[in-house]
Amino acid sequence: MTYRQKMLKSLKQHVIPLLNQQGFYGKFPHYKRTFADRIELLVFMTNKYGGSFTIEVSIIFPDFEKKLSNYMTQAFETIDKVTVYSTDKRYRLKGMFDGWFYYTDVYKTKLPLSSLIIMNR
Repeated sequence: MTYRQKMLKSLKQHVIPLLNQQGFYGKFPHYKRTFADRIELLVFMTNKYGGSFTIEVSIIFPDFEKKLSNYMTQAFETIDKVTVYSTDKRYRLKGMFDGWFYYTDVYKTKLPLSSLIIMNR
């Protein structure tokens, strides 16, 4: 099993269930949580050069006027298809090295899984 496969397996076994418990739904790598006034978005992005991933989050306000809503209406057909990539403003979790979490053991200390759960209700 490659480091990437181990990382994906670990995310799906340990992190995704925690996201689901907090109300997030979707299919890897895109997740969202819907409220009456907003939709919170999360994506697990893998590094195109391999060896790491990052997590980006965003939020949209579908009922707000365009400049305050934080989404590009031309980026998706319906509100059900919205992802982090549909938004104007995105935020990346800090990570250990330039915003990236590496598959291999390059960290000085272990990060608790709870550090990946970034939004509370």
